[in-house]
Amino acid sequence: MSEKGYPKYRRRDNRGNGNDYKTVDGKIIGIDNSMVVPYNPFLLMKYDCHINAEYCTSVAATNYIHKYIHKGHDRAKINFKKIVDNKDKEDEIHDEIQSFVDSRYVGATEASWRILELPLSGHPHSIFRLPVHLENLHNVVYEEGNEDKALKKNETALTAYFDLNVNDRNTRNILYKNIPEYYRFDVNKIWIKQKKKKKIIG
Repeated sequence: MSEKGYPKYRRRDNRGNGNDYKTVDGKIIGIDNSMVVPYNPFLLMKYDCHINAEYCTSVAATNYIHKYIHKGHDRAKINFKKIVDNKDKEDEIHDEIQSFVDSRYVGATEASWRILELPLSGHPHSIFRLPVHLENLHNVVYEEGNEDKALKKNETALTAYFDLNVNDRNTRNILYKNIPEYYRFDVNKIWIKQKKKKKIIG
């Protein structure tokens, strides 16, 4: 049972039947039945796509089913505080009330879109934000203590686009704003060719 009193789905660990491991990207990973999410064989065969099936026992299920409309915006909380010495840092008190505040920033583009009451969903195109910056003047995000690692991976979509033009002659006629239609920006910060053209606006 969950903390809220609802039953939790359970599939037992059945390792030991000879099918305990699977090779994924050259790595051997242990697998068992407990890793299988609830599913409906009929729906999988009918729609031939990724479908999980569970009973909707709470309102939170609606947010999952319609997450692209109701999940809200990507948000991050930041707080600026002047620290005089290390003592202030040690005496810092975590404010739970402030942590509970649910707020967001609305930019000028989104604000005008909402004021004009334009549709927020149902569009066939995706949007991919393409950074534009001068040489060596792009932002670098890093964690304290990992500065060297961040500098080694300081490629942006723009610099990767320039590298793509050097290595692939076929891309030299594709404008930067149109590149997301034919390529996707990988986690390794390189552009990889799409298997088929997609409706993505850069």
